[in-house]
Amino acid sequence: MQQEYEIIGYSKMPHIHIFIDEVRYRTPHIHAEYEFCFALKGSGVFRGLGKEISVNEGEILFFDSADAHAIETGEASLTGLFVQISNRFLAEYVPELHGKSYQSINFKDVLGLSETKGLFALAIKTARSYFAEEEGFRLQAVEFALTCMKLVLNHVPQKSLNPKDARVKDQNAMRLMRIMDYIDRSEE
Repeated sequence: MQQEYEIIGYSKMPHIHIFIDEVRYRTPHIHAEYEFCFALKGSGVFRGLGKEISVNEGEILFFDSADAHAIETGEASLTGLFVQISNRFLAEYVPELHGKSYQSINFKDVLGLSETKGLFALAIKTARSYFAEEEGFRLQAVEFALTCMKLVLNHVPQKSLNPKDARVKDQNAMRLMRIMDYIDRSEE
């Protein structure tokens, strides 16, 4: 599977990018950010290395940083609220996030229905504030990102990486960050 490297831009604030996209097909790609997809309308299948994760309206997907994935919807489409959080966002404060590999999942498999609905509602509220750039939207986005990452730590299946694999994952992420920094500097 040929894949692209996606460079995430942070136009409104560092470390957190929120957007809505209608997707019919997205080529296999990889990025250094953790990614959440809140399915607003439609359904789709996310394909990664040897795995398929289906998503329907009202469900939430999570992808680990540097986890290659593609999106296919067949003849329909998927409208999703996507939240991308830099893997450097909590590096100093929550070092236990690093050195682990997280299973990319549909949150319906690990959270209860009421907790999933609550997170979905919070995502919508946060996105509205973010898009409108309401007073305090950055703080609200940070609070939301912390909530999401706490759920990842507490509910998403994970395994500790041996030092060599952790180093390779970090090197790949740093390589992506250097590319992103280079592009940012060349656009100035």
